[in-house]
Amino acid sequence: MYELSVNSEVIQSIYDMPLGKSNWLQVAELMGDDLSAASIKIALTGSQETAMVLAEADFLSYTASENTVSKLGNGPEEMLGQHAVQGVALHIERLNESDYSKVNQAVGHVEVGTGMTLLIDLLPHPDKKEYSSIDLWRFQYYLIHIKKALESEGMFGTALPESVYDNNLKKKV
Repeated sequence: MYELSVNSEVIQSIYDMPLGKSNWLQVAELMGDDLSAASIKIALTGSQETAMVLAEADFLSYTASENTVSKLGNGPEEMLGQHAVQGVALHIERLNESDYSKVNQAVGHVEVGTGMTLLIDLLPHPDKKEYSSIDLWRFQYYLIHIKKALESEGMFGTALPESVYDNNLKKKV
């Protein structure tokens, strides 16, 4: 079994986010850098066909944006629907169907509330070309921490837009 090396700065930014000390764009940039991504997109989807894009960073052109609303684009063609681990599922698209070790897109699905899912879409840097199984384990590890951070502070904290709390996550009295 290999040793899973993770970046503590990524973990810290994840837990700082619900407390208002970091934001989705900072988390995206740290995760993208750690996982050698070409781009990373974080979106929150509900029961409708629209998604709120919380952060989007393109590491090739060094552009980034945060808190825009757009239609959710199609995900990877191959959605494997692996069994969720601690409320986190990882869906992947393979570069070559005959080689299961090569993954050219990974999308993390984090359940954050009834009918609400956080999607984190990750594309590898062209120099890297694909993700290894170790990369994917590390990505899933970060996703599990995002879910834990949202559950511990974020459901009523500052990690998600206020409209999400008002409309979806606040308990009915």
